[in-house]
Amino acid sequence: DLQGVIDWAAFVEGSTQGVLPAAERVTSESRLVCLSPALGVNAALLVDRLMGLRQPGDFLGAQPIADPQQPFMRQTLQDNNGQWWTELDLQMLCADERFLDVAA
Repeated sequence: DLQGVIDWAAFVEGSTQGVLPAAERVTSESRLVCLSPALGVNAALLVDRLMGLRQPGDFLGAQPIADPQQPFMRQTLQDNNGQWWTELDLQMLCADERFLDVAA
């Protein structure tokens, strides 16, 4: 299957200004994260690195995110080590017009 690759850093920033080109950021830690076919899109996210999966019990607290430009970012969560994580709503992400705009 052919999959579109979305540069996650550039997508979240809303432009490529201030973000190094992907060709300059790709390292041995960079990954393509394929989205589930159940979401109805053939897409993968280019991320600079993965830090692993976490379980709900790994977090101490959460704060909702209310960003109308990025409604797919649901909340930030703090883990037991003080690291902050952002929870994504992948269904909302896959419905976002900017995300679906292959030419962007």
